[in-house]
Amino acid sequence: MRQKNLHIKTTMAFLMIAMLSATVLMGSAALEISVNPTSGMPDDSIEVTGTDFAASSPVGIGIGVEVNT
Repeated sequence: MRQKNLHIKTTMAFLMIAMLSATVLMGSAALEISVNPTSGMPDDSIEVTGTDFAASSPVGIGIGVEVNT
């Protein structure tokens, strides 16, 4: 019985450490969007690039006073 309790406690401790590690690693990912050039005239072309996003992540880009900078 003591052996079983020790095994359960060890397994739970391992799972908790694994979950904490995964959370820290996910939280440290630096999502970034860059716009080049940062200003221009109507009809100018711009390049928008992003890093550290998953391949199918939806990203919204807005233009105007509603955008927080």
